[in-house]
Amino acid sequence: MLIFLLVLLCIGSVSAQDPKAVCVDVTPDAADKVRTAFLRWHNKLREAIVKQQVDQDVGDNLLGSRSLFKLNYDCSLEGLAMTTIPTGCTHKPNLGSIPAGKSVNYKVVPTNDADAANRPKMIRSAVEHWYDSHYEDNLDDTVTYNNDRMEPFANV
Repeated sequence: MLIFLLVLLCIGSVSAQDPKAVCVDVTPDAADKVRTAFLRWHNKLREAIVKQQVDQDVGDNLLGSRSLFKLNYDCSLEGLAMTTIPTGCTHKPNLGSIPAGKSVNYKVVPTNDADAANRPKMIRSAVEHWYDSHYEDNLDDTVTYNNDRMEPFANV
């Protein structure tokens, strides 16, 4: 079984069974479907936040952000993401190597090598799952929330 984690802090999905192909410090090209899909879908949603196009349950939109930036690929952060991959299909990441003060959002997707062609779709689904957590609460002008289930989205 191959485990994919969407580690939003760390940019991309990583393969527990293919660590030798982690990364090169360049922007992924179109042939790199996994990293390209992650960057495309995550940046599309981040842009919607900046442009105040994210609706809330109370009928208004999030206020947007002046400091939310477009994600770029970072090989060292992908390496850090590799250290969080659990062994033994525990479905819980090992966060011991994540620096203090950093937040990590992840999504575990059980799959196998036969699913390789579907990985971009799985990544889109994982990013949409992260995005949907914004419906768990409403953010006010101080950008605070009361429902812990909104934490993945709030940690963006």
